[in-house]
Order: sequence, then C-alpha cells, then structure tokens
Amino acid sequence: MPKLLHMGWSLMALSFFVVVFALFGFIIYEFVQFIILNPQSFLDFFIWPLSVGGIIGIIGEFTWITFLAGGILLIAHVIKKILTTEKRPEVVGTSKIDREDAQVITVIPAYNEEEGIAEVISKSLKYSDQVIVINDGSTDETEKVAKESKAIVKSHIVNRGLGLTVRDGINEAMKLGADIILTIDADGQYDADQIPDVLKPILDGKADLVLGSRFMGTIAHMPRLKRLGNKIITLITRNLMNLDISDAQTGFRAIKREVFEHIVLTSDYSYTQEMIIRASAEGFHLVDVPVNFYERKHGESRLIRNPAEYSLNSAMTMLRAYRDYRPMTLFGTIGVLMMLIGTLIGLYIAYEFFVLGTFDTGQRLVTLSALMMMSGIQVLLFGLMADMMSRHFVKTRTVLRS
Repeated sequence: MPKLLHMGWSLMALSFFVVVFALFGFIIYEFVQFIILNPQSFLDFFIWPLSVGGIIGIIGEFTWITFLAGGILLIAHVIKKILTTEKRPEVVGTSKIDREDAQVITVIPAYNEEEGIAEVISKSLKYSDQVIVINDGSTDETEKVAKESKAIVKSHIVNRGLGLTVRDGINEAMKLGADIILTIDADGQYDADQIPDVLKPILDGKADLVLGSRFMGTIAHMPRLKRLGNKIITLITRNLMNLDISDAQTGFRAIKREVFEHIVLTSDYSYTQEMIIRASAEGFHLVDVPVNFYERKHGESRLIRNPAEYSLNSAMTMLRAYRDYRPMTLFGTIGVLMMLIGTLIGLYIAYEFFVLGTFDTGQRLVTLSALMMMSGIQVLLFGLMADMMSRHFVKTRTVLRS
C-alpha cells in the first residue's frame, strides 16, 4: 500500500511539471508568433514615449526605460534571493580517525555477478574489516560465490532495485558497528585496490562523504550516452546544492557513520544523488577523489536493467529530496516565473489598450495573463507554507537530538 501511495504522488508530481512546462511552452510560442506578426508593435512598447516629441518625449522615454529596468532588476533580486543556497548547518564536525580504531565495512550490491564478484570481495577484504554482499535476487551462483569468498551475504528473493539493495547493505553495516561504510559495484569496473585513496579524506578529517570520481581519473570504457547522462545529472546535482563535485553517479564512495545517523534514504531505485543532496543539506562535508573506471570483464550491466525507468525514478528521487530541503527555491522559482510572465503579458495589454487605443490581443491574452499571475501566486504561497513546515521540522529534530 505505501508503495502505491508513493507511486501515486510521484505520478501526480510528474503530471504537475508536465502541465507547467507545457504552459510555458505555449506562452513562449504565442509570444514568438506575436513578435513575428507584429514586430513594430513590440518595438513601440519600448519607445512609445518618444512619439510625444521634444524634451517631454525624451524625459518620458528615460522614465519609462528606467521603470522597466528597475522592475527587471527587482524581479532578478527576488529570483536570486530564492535561488541563493542557504548556509548549511554544521551538524557534525570532521575529525581525524585512526584506521586501527575504526571499523570499516564494504557494501557490495550484486545481481547475477558470479563471474567477477570473488575478485572484488578479495580485494575489498584487504582494506576492510568486513564485506557485506546484498544479493538482489540473482538467478546464478552469486550468493554461493560470495559466501565462499568470506563475505557476509544477505539475499533478496526477487530483484528489488539498486536503491533498496544499497540501503539494506548500509543498515546491515550500521548494525555491525561500522564507523566508515564503503560502497563499490560487484562488476569489477571500479578498482577495489583504490579503497585507501577513497578512505583517506575521512581518515584525515577532511570529509564526511567521499565520492570516487571517474571523471577525475581514467575511464577505459563508458558509452557516450551514459557519459552524457552522468554529466547532466552531476551538473544538476552540483548546481542544486552548490557543490564542487564531478561525479554524482559514482557507486564507489566512503561514508562516515554519522551521515547515516542524520539522513534517511527513501528511494528503492537510486541512492546516488539522494545521498549527496541529503548529506549536503544536513551540513556534511563532501569531497571527490580520482578513481579509475575499467571496461567490464564479464557480461553486461545488470543492476540497472531499464535505463529509461532508472532515469525517471532518479529524477523523481532528486526532486523529492530537493523538495524536502529547498521547498522555497523549488516552488518559489516556478511561482515567480509564472507571475513574471503574467505581468509582462498584462503590461503589454495595458500598453495596447491605453496607449495605442486598440485591443487586438483579445480576451485570450487577458485570460492567460490572469491565469499565470493567479497560478504563480498560489505556487509561491505553497512554497512559503512548505518552507515554514520544513524549517519547523528541522528545529524540532534539532531539539530532539540535543
């Protein structure tokens, strides 16, 4: 039942954004069509005071342009204020960790990886105290091979998704008292011998979460479409949270225990971006280090079987995480843009009616202007309410933890 509710809200959110983008597309189309059909009227909108002539016309034009510029700058200020990333709370300060005193556990999600998982486990055990393999409903001998390789194995009866698999592994590691949790894929494309490089920033007290960046290291093989998708998702993630990272999709990372004591991963499909967004919003320090990425030795990628579905669910996961921590930025931006478009349309209608003495735009643009302004105000008010609830939740949680 909760899963149906989760899917229902996700589809509702998706439909909302489809409608918003369709509305923006329609407005842009109408605006471009109007400029093409009435280029002189568009120009007259900016220079109409000059038609008065003389010094009065010049002063009037200067006043009109100043008014428009001031309005644009005011709107830009509001948008900038909305988009400005708030100072992140310092929840847990980083401190040096003695490797001999720290319990390091590596979590490996696996689905039909019998051919290559033994080598990954063997290398991981050189640098970890324990290795946990979460067998996500494999139909081959993955579970047997992992157990023979001295890993702790937990199995799903059916395939349940990458996000839930990693989440289960993290929960198991926390139960075993892990101080630092490593995640790495089972296919051998990441080199487990680079685990010390990924651990180092945490041990040195320079990070709470370390991302092994493929784009800072050597990439032996990555399809162009996958590379492009990774770049786009990373760009979105780093801009959303104002982070200096180069690979938001990496599955090779190290995380301090304290991070998972403060954040909760919710997605069954993807954990990569959600972990980054939630950890950053909670004030934890993130860094990335170069790691090498090799061509897969055995078979094809299996953890992500449907790239289109994975991309959609990843986008929804990022949206939900951002909604939880930056509701005013999300809804405020949409609301201000809608009000801005409605205001500009309304200004043109007023200019046409009062200055030109005509009403060629008709009832359609009047309705559109009113609709955009009212919708924008509603979305903005919703953002304010969500922001108030989010701040109250953060304060309550802080008091309960103190």
